[in-house]
Amino acid sequence: FTVTPDSGYEISNVGGTCGGTLNGNTFTTSEVTADCAVEAAFQIEIADTDTDGDGVADEFDDCPNTPAGDTVGETGCSNSDYRARDKATLIALYYSTNGDGWTNKTGWLTEEDHCNWYGVNCADANGFVTELSLLNNQLTGSIPAELGNLASLQELDLRYNQLTGIIPAELGNLASLRELYLSSNDFTGNIPAELGNLASLRRLDLGANKLTGSIPIWASEQALLN
Repeated sequence: FTVTPDSGYEISNVGGTCGGTLNGNTFTTSEVTADCAVEAAFQIEIADTDTDGDGVADEFDDCPNTPAGDTVGETGCSNSDYRARDKATLIALYYSTNGDGWTNKTGWLTEEDHCNWYGVNCADANGFVTELSLLNNQLTGSIPAELGNLASLQELDLRYNQLTGIIPAELGNLASLRELYLSSNDFTGNIPAELGNLASLRRLDLGANKLTGSIPIWASEQALLN
């Protein structure tokens, strides 16, 4: 039999009940005297491009610099990677909303664990950010698209600030989000259709902004919009 993996994969094992040997891509069974089966298994191709040696080729690795020894998932990312991504997202928010001018910025951009920064809560068992509350904290500027990277975020409260620009469509990536409070700012544009992807959302407050366009059907049907 000729065993041919799909692009990006390689043969990990060929076996079954027939016995035999594998030479390159050719598997030759032992002498067959009864019905038997040949079974082939494959894995993502591990080549010289596996920079961090985690078993996931760089071509498929979302985190090619994972610390040695960390357990990674199918995308090559570990809990350390996701925590680092959360921190990078918070830093992006700080700079995008003039963090130096915030009323309270205790802990932000220091070496202290970002879960202890003002307004940040990491109740997830893995230490991922689950709550971000900067209510009435003199935020100006715009929400960065990176905020959509906080995959475990359950509550986002940015009410009573001076935020401008559009509401990023990337907030629709926050699959765990239950509560979204953005009222009393100066947001413009439409309510992003992508917010309709938030299957866990139970509370949505976008009032007292300068939004235009119609109220999405998903918001009115679920009585979410305040």
